[in-house]
Amino acid sequence: MTRILSFDPGGTTGWALVEFDETSSRLVSYGQITGGHKGFKEFYLNHRHSADIIVCESFSLRIGHKSVNLEPCYVIGVLYALTNQEIFFYPPSYKIFCNNDALKRLDFYIKGQEHARDAVRHAVVYLRVEINHLPTMKKGWPNE
Repeated sequence: MTRILSFDPGGTTGWALVEFDETSSRLVSYGQITGGHKGFKEFYLNHRHSADIIVCESFSLRIGHKSVNLEPCYVIGVLYALTNQEIFFYPPSYKIFCNNDALKRLDFYIKGQEHARDAVRHAVVYLRVEINHLPTMKKGWPNE
């Protein structure tokens, strides 16, 4: 099994661990990390997962917002500092490639933990967009 560790960085960072092989994909574990980049650093150092692939939402400066929260940038910086693996980044807009209905069909839907759910979404986006993982595609989007 290949393991994807994905993150939705921010003041509260969502994380998810997804496994896949040539026949299936499954959500192994997930959660939310509080405390911004400091909480993320503590989590990452104390909960190392043996991940083959790391996926993370990229930071997008949103025009028109009066204030900018740079905490996602700091979390991404900590991730860069603590891993020597390639990181696959997807913009927030890529969430459209995996809506809640698809997460439910995949049995990946997490109730009540929005940031963890978004981290799962990013892992599924990797499976769908990056490698076109057919078992995930057939289960999550059966009519396409």
